[in-house]
Amino acid sequence: MVYVFQSLAEQLGWNRDSWLSDYAAKTGYNGQASATVEPTNINPIADTAAIDFLNGLGMSEVRRHEIELTNYAYRALKDRYGDDITIHGPRNTEVRGAVLSFAFRGIHPHDISQVLDQKNVCVRAGHHCAKPLMRLLGANATARASFYIYNLNEEVDALSEGLAEVEKVFARAIARPQA
Repeated sequence: MVYVFQSLAEQLGWNRDSWLSDYAAKTGYNGQASATVEPTNINPIADTAAIDFLNGLGMSEVRRHEIELTNYAYRALKDRYGDDITIHGPRNTEVRGAVLSFAFRGIHPHDISQVLDQKNVCVRAGHHCAKPLMRLLGANATARASFYIYNLNEEVDALSEGLAEVEKVFARAIARPQA
């Protein structure tokens, strides 16, 4: 959770673009940002319940589940799609979060996201507030699947099946060369 007081947001402005050494702020504050919450809306009771729930599971168990699920996802997608899918970041899931940012067959991430949405698979698409990283990757955007304690292998399978649908929808635009 990120809490930003409106007066601070007005003073800082919102990020229009960013580089490794600098950023360009938008002027003015329009009161809309998904990561901001006015202090009167903070719910410490819900936060405490969430913390208690996670502590009850045990954070080592939460992390174990993330690692296992991320390994499963990485293998499932690479085994099925091989070089047609680029999964950015370290292969070693011990040193990465339970997030897979990926490119798929040159299809724009927003198109991937839209087709997956029609299959009830939710991914994020865009630069994910990481424009310097996107420049480093040579990408305008990526699709991003995020996993946590509430996700199962079956949902990874749904992602994999959903990408098959993406492949069908965009088959003419990405026809494979004849062997």
